[in-house]
Amino acid sequence: MNILFKKKINFLFLAIIMAFTVYGNDFQTNLPLEIHQLRIEYLENPEGIDVLKPRFSWVLKGDGFNRYQSAYQIHVSLSKNDINRGFIWNSGKILSNETNQIIYDGATLVSGKKYFWKVTVWDENDVSSTSEIASWSMGNLEFLDWQAEYISHNVGYNKKDKYTELYLPPARYLRHSFNINKKIKRATAYTTALGVYELRLNGNKVGNDYLLPGWTDYNKRLYYQTYDITDQLSQGENVVGAIIADGWYAGYIGYALLVRLDKVREFYGVNPSFMGQIKIEYEDGTSEIIASNDKTWKANSGPILEADIIMGETYDARLEHKNWDKAGFDDSKWSKPKRYTIANGKLMASPTTGIKNQETIKPIKITEPIPNTFIFDLGKNIAGIAKLKIQGEAGTKITLRFGEILKSDGTLLTENLRKARATDTYILSGNGV
Repeated sequence: MNILFKKKINFLFLAIIMAFTVYGNDFQTNLPLEIHQLRIEYLENPEGIDVLKPRFSWVLKGDGFNRYQSAYQIHVSLSKNDINRGFIWNSGKILSNETNQIIYDGATLVSGKKYFWKVTVWDENDVSSTSEIASWSMGNLEFLDWQAEYISHNVGYNKKDKYTELYLPPARYLRHSFNINKKIKRATAYTTALGVYELRLNGNKVGNDYLLPGWTDYNKRLYYQTYDITDQLSQGENVVGAIIADGWYAGYIGYALLVRLDKVREFYGVNPSFMGQIKIEYEDGTSEIIASNDKTWKANSGPILEADIIMGETYDARLEHKNWDKAGFDDSKWSKPKRYTIANGKLMASPTTGIKNQETIKPIKITEPIPNTFIFDLGKNIAGIAKLKIQGEAGTKITLRFGEILKSDGTLLTENLRKARATDTYILSGNGV
């Protein structure tokens, strides 16, 4: 290759580099920054927060080099239609590259209200882009906002020797029927429990969280959840229900039984209880609250005979109350619930996301080391729920034991679980399951 040709190539590369250097910023002005992951108090579109000065955050994405935010503006309103006016808060254009923990500084936020917000950002060339509209709602900010009571079904008291025999009381079932005769604008459920609970409405579980309301030091704080249930209510009879169990509140925890502590369960209280209320706002401007109480609600036990986080669950399908959480169910044989004293801890909106199903795992191998005993190898340790499809005669028991490792003969090793029984039992009804 001659010297002249080499010089021409070098000159061409130099010209390309200079072109990108001179015109690079012009190319980028056609690619505004993208706004993603709008969050308030680190949550996406949360329901029922109780922070009076919540913090906003967002994530920016953009092509090219040296991209950054030069300014932002936040609008907050009570409806999507007037979001551009920012009636509740208009921050104005703030010259800043901050995208995290931007503190709200608008009008005083009100219990139960739903708010909408968006953010506009400007890039290094003062080119703007605007986010989608996000939302959040406020929880019950004052004690007087609560009309509900802690209620539960009385199943008796523990009379067993704490070291020689497990005490595993049944889960409690609560239900309440109410009628709606007007058009609904919005309906919100505020619920919690001393123990763990599952909220039911018209035959379906509310939300997709498990082991609510989560473990806290009940002497200091108790979290409650907020759900928008507008689409789950209908004209006529509606039924709200709850299933509650001991959980961390009254169940077995940690190594207490193994090391023979003076107290091996019921560290916070003896009887798990539920508290919840539904606020229904009607299109005519009126509203009403359906609150848990010991006068109009009904209580019973059911198919969950045992329910403990580390000991396991026993479910007798023969004892199911068919359609107990639906309209038309006859609860005349159910009893009135018992009212319990509220906990000492402060009632607070849950600041976290709940425990959710992340994936469905199928066994990578199934073996039968002992006749009629099957090992389902999932390939890794998990925290989850076993799902089986079975048929058999009424009264047939299916026992599920859980462990982390196998013995040399292929059977399940459970010695490392110490006093944790980690066993589920399902008793068939004979009606297909």
